[in-house]
Amino acid sequence: AVQRIESREQAAGADVVVVLTGGTDTHLADGFGLDDMRGGALRAIEGARLYRVLGNPTVIVSGGNAGRLDVPRPEAETYRRAIVELGVPADRVIVENQSLNTRTQALMVKRMLASRNVDRFVLVTSPTHMSRSLAAFRAVGVHPVQPASRARSGADESSWWAVLPDPQSLRISDSAAYEYAAWIYYRLKGWV
Repeated sequence: AVQRIESREQAAGADVVVVLTGGTDTHLADGFGLDDMRGGALRAIEGARLYRVLGNPTVIVSGGNAGRLDVPRPEAETYRRAIVELGVPADRVIVENQSLNTRTQALMVKRMLASRNVDRFVLVTSPTHMSRSLAAFRAVGVHPVQPASRARSGADESSWWAVLPDPQSLRISDSAAYEYAAWIYYRLKGWV
């Protein structure tokens, strides 16, 4: 199990937080667009929380136009806005908005860290995505500290209603199935 970082000491000297985006649902109509972060909002919340815990680190948000929309809407821009709204100063947030998968996120973030002479960083993603993310980052030669965001938001899991499917549980189940398939694909490609 991944331990939650509650102090600078637990971050093992990391002074950069890297938040991997987790997809967005983009709604476009009549020249307007809004992005729904779904469960990825918990990654943004964890990134903002770690900003406070670590005392003014740089926050890198990584994720491109994974929906491949004709009018590009990089996921990292949506997450950056959310993180700033949660209290992280805009000048402390750096965006990587070209990557389309975890492998390219690892490669691009590695270059960004190297250009800043950063060795230690905290990687934020969802619990279901953490294992593959760590493997992808390690495969390119970087070794992050690893807190995961929460899997659920505000749900009372102790209730007897928790045995019934709800939208969050179905998303977590869908995410686990996706991760299983992605692990197979990454292994076949030699990316982990």
